[in-house]
This record gives sequence, C-alpha cells and structure tokens, in this order.
Amino acid sequence: MPLAIPSDLVHYSLIKLLVKLALIPPEYAGKSWNFADHFPLALLAEQSSIKESEAIVAVAQELRIDIFLIDHQRFSNVINLLDNPALSMIDAKSWGIIKAVPVKLENKTLTVAFANPLDRDSMRALEFETGLAIKNAIASEDHIRCCLDRRLPNIETEFRNLLHTQDSRDLELSPRQNLMESNLTAVDDSEAPIIRLVNRILGEGVQAGASDIHLSPEREQLEVRIRVDGLLRPLLAIPSKFQAAVSSRIKLLAGMDIAERRKPQDGRLRIKTPIGARDLRLSTIPTAHGENIVIRILSSDLAKISFDSMGLNAQEQIQLKRCLTGSSRVVLVTGPTGSGKTSTLYASLLTLKDSETNIITIEDPIEYRIAGLNQTQVNTKIGVTFAQGLRAVLSCSNWTLSSFYSTYK
Repeated sequence: MPLAIPSDLVHYSLIKLLVKLALIPPEYAGKSWNFADHFPLALLAEQSSIKESEAIVAVAQELRIDIFLIDHQRFSNVINLLDNPALSMIDAKSWGIIKAVPVKLENKTLTVAFANPLDRDSMRALEFETGLAIKNAIASEDHIRCCLDRRLPNIETEFRNLLHTQDSRDLELSPRQNLMESNLTAVDDSEAPIIRLVNRILGEGVQAGASDIHLSPEREQLEVRIRVDGLLRPLLAIPSKFQAAVSSRIKLLAGMDIAERRKPQDGRLRIKTPIGARDLRLSTIPTAHGENIVIRILSSDLAKISFDSMGLNAQEQIQLKRCLTGSSRVVLVTGPTGSGKTSTLYASLLTLKDSETNIITIEDPIEYRIAGLNQTQVNTKIGVTFAQGLRAVLSCSNWTLSSFYSTYK
C-alpha cells in the first residue's frame, strides 16, 4: 500500500528546528519552499545554505536519535529488510515517497531512517501497516536513495535498453582495511541497473586497457570516456537523471562520503577481472552540472612492472640504471597521461631495492605499496609536504631518496 506524501507542515517544522539550532537565518522559516524534489536538509544543502552532514548531526543530537551512515554492511542490512516478508506491505515506491528506509528490526521494533525525522504522520502510517513499533533515525537523502535505487522498478525499465549488452559480471571486488573492495561477481538480472551499469563501466575500461575512466557531467547527460594510449574516447552517454545514482554507487564502492557533493574527495578500490587484479584510484570534483569523477586504473601485479615490460631497449636500460645508481643524480620523468610515468618510477624503485640500501620515498599519491621501502604519503592538511619531507630525510644519513609527484589530466 502506497504511503502518503508528507505534508509541507512536517517540513516547515524541520525548517523551524534548523532556525532554533542557529543553522539557518530566522527569515527562512517564513519563506515559501518547494519540497517536491528534496526535503529540507537536502534542499538547503543544494542551495549551499547548510552543510547537510553537519545539520544531520545537530538535528540528531537535539532529537536524541541515531544517525544512519551507509556502509557495505548497513547497505546489505537495508536491502535484506526491504525484502523481508514482515515488511512486504510497504513497497520501494512508498519508502521513496516518504524518503526513508528500514535499518534495523529487533523484536517488535523497526528502526527507520528518515530524511525528515519529524515526519510523525509517516511513522504512524508505518506502525499501522506493519504492526510494529517505529523508532526514528535520521539519514541523508543520498544514503536513502542509494539503498532504494536497487528496488525501484521504473529505473530498471528505463535502463533496460541501455544495459542490454555486456554487464561485466566477471568483476570481483570485497572491504579490506584502507583499500575498499566489493563483490560484484554475483550480480544478476535482479540487481539494480545502476549496479550493472557501474560494473560495465569499470569492466570495459579494464578490458580496453584504459589508463583512466572519466565521468563528466553535462547538462543533459553524463559522458563516460576512457583513455587508451593517451587519448580519450567515448564509452557511454548516460541520461542526466541517473547521474547522481551512478556517482553515489561509485563513491560507495570507493569508501567516499556520498552525501558530500560540494568538496573534492579521493578514494581507492580493488577489482579482480579475468585479465588480472586492478587497483583503482578515484577522485571527484564538483562542477556546474554535478560531480566529475576520474578513475585511474593501475595494475596490482608489481612483478610485471619492469624496464623490459615497458619496452626499453638494452642501451636505454643501461643509461637509466647508470643515472639511478650514480650519486647526486636527478631523473626527471615527464609525459602525458598514460605514457608510463608511474610505471617508470616504480620500475626504478624495484631496480634500486636491495637488502643493503635504505630507501625512502615521498609520494603523492602512493600508487603501489612495496615491501622493504619506506613510503611517505604527502598530506598537506597536516603539514606533510614535499619540502618538509625532504628536509626530514636529508637530516638523516644513508638514505636513498625518491620524491614522486604526479599530476593527471
């Protein structure tokens, strides 16, 4: 049974609470707002009036309720609850109408995360339909939508033609410490088209031998391009209404904050494919039409990185090794994206690595982690810069220093 659309009075109650918490000016309570597309927190965040994550924390503390932050485990729990027979009377469309998802079922109490936790009418409707006591929590609209995208049938229908070809189901990805992974091997026709679409983008990029994948938002579509042999070539054009769902899925896999859309973010992901494992380094940056995402594809097999595999002839290898092993030498590696700068740098490190030499690197970012090397990640937020790292290293003795700085376009 579909639930009713929350009334504007419910949303203005949340607006007044935000005024009380001094998060927005008092005059906002008297303004006319359109809540058709977004509820108050997401609407105000979209207008840059508040930061949604900070507002969620403040509201949760004031109401003394829990915050639902999505991760792989919680995401799975929500999907299982949406399929739970005890909640079968509430379909995905109804959850979308009230912008809420079930997050925990314990005894006869169902915890539900709402985009507007003051929506008492929806809470009472859920109690009536399910026969359960409802405990409210709060979540961002993006987190809620990310969960519901798996179950909304209209998205499946609209994407059917787009995804009728390769699904790249042979990707294998699961979470591990700082490097995020996920399992996409079991994706089947019942999975959300967004998941299959992201699988296809990653899979085709790897299979084409691309050095990176670019997702560039335009006014009417999301352009997906891959860089092969240094040149960008088109892969897909996705309707703009699915842009947010695709971005959220990719950010979720990479361990990013899917609710943060106004600041650049970085993430990492590992995938296993029929042609070998790949480490992906992701970065996002806000643009006029949405978030631009760049995915760098790196081989995780260090054994294959060598001067031979890069195509250097014997004379070139001798000259390069002479420079690397000489004292007070500087080797400058330049070239366009995909030309092999990273491979050259790490092949050089592997050549220098031995049990008698203490090597420290200053890198931004650390692309490959090599046992036996002291690798330092630049972090300007806490004052760890190339200059400071260099001074620290030079104050020690018997170090072989390698300083990496990579920029990608």
